[in-house]
Amino acid sequence: MIITLCGPISKQFDHVKKFREKQHELEERRHVVLNPCVLPVGLSESEYMKITQVFLEISDAAYFLNGWEDSEGAFSEYETASRMKGMLIYLEEMQE
Repeated sequence: MIITLCGPISKQFDHVKKFREKQHELEERRHVVLNPCVLPVGLSESEYMKITQVFLEISDAAYFLNGWEDSEGAFSEYETASRMKGMLIYLEEMQE
């Protein structure tokens, strides 16, 4: 299964670590993971969003990391994924 990771990136100091940990966890389960944190630095927010839209188009599922609801970009990705027929959506559970 191809899975796109979605979640808060801007205004987060440890987003790369969180995205990579989830990527490795899903890859251990034999999934192909599309991680936006591996994209080059220096693009505009709209350019990043265009790329993640393509990620979603070729994915079977979207995995939303904690805090996605507070991120405009991740919320937009959720809306897109929700409209896509057959898209599986996984919401990370809060860890106590």
